[in-house]
Amino acid sequence: MQDIQKLYAMVLGAVLALVGLLGFFMTSPLFGLFGTNALHNVVHLVSGALGLWLGYKGSGRMFNQYFGIFYAAVAVLGFIPFTGDLLTSFLGVDSADNILHAAIGLVSLGVGYGVKE
Repeated sequence: MQDIQKLYAMVLGAVLALVGLLGFFMTSPLFGLFGTNALHNVVHLVSGALGLWLGYKGSGRMFNQYFGIFYAAVAVLGFIPFTGDLLTSFLGVDSADNILHAAIGLVSLGVGYGVKE
């Protein structure tokens, strides 16, 4: 089942990289819904590159687990007023981003910890 781990990491990585690139060419909010700025786009590009690289060459499971933890934490912080305001000011994160981050974090945790090898 390691192939599922790698496939998930590479698909998520490709989507994140694409979203990061699109963010530089589309106006914010991205797709009329998600807040973004240049730093947010760079975070997506770096996350996407890591997902692609670790999915292809490294441990997809490790990426999925750590990415799930990171995105779930970002989502929780986004819902807390003070830290949410900081995320908004630095990364352009909005409530739609928080919901999407929570969903991606939970799915990544489910794949990373739930899919057995």
